[in-house]
Formats: sequence, C-alpha cells, structure tokens
Amino acid sequence: MTPEYRADKARPLLDDEVLKAAFKAIEDKAIREALNVPFWSSITGDRKRRRALERIKLISELRSQLETEILGGKQAARPQSGVA
Repeated sequence: MTPEYRADKARPLLDDEVLKAAFKAIEDKAIREALNVPFWSSITGDRKRRRALERIKLISELRSQLETEILGGKQAARPQSGVA
C-alpha cells in the first residue's frame, strides 16, 4: 500500500463521529475507573488503575498512529526537492 492510499484510508477513520464517540466513551470510563479505585487498595487497586490507564494509552496511541498515517501520505504526495 502506498502512503497516499494509507492516508486516504486513515482520514475517514479519524474523522468518523461514531469512532470519536466510542473512543471518548472508553477514555471517560477508564478515567472514572482509575479515579474511583481507593488509594488504600494496594495490589488489586494498582491492577485496576493500570488496566484503566492502559486503555487510555491504547486509544491515544491509536489516534496518534492514524495521524501519522495521514501525515505520511501528505509527505509522500508532496513533490521531492531535487537536492541529493
């Protein structure tokens, strides 16, 4: 797949309202779960917090990767200047 093709496929995913809402719902739920774990809850609380934060990180990385694909396609589509 060319970078331009990948960018063309990534843009609608990043702009999709249903995916945006789903990502936000997952993030919001994970934040609530992380904040609602009692601070005195050591081992199980740490696990719950870690899992919630991992979900937030995953959504962030997914968005970042889609943006990278879009930027990669834009850069590939740009004419290259001729100094080698």
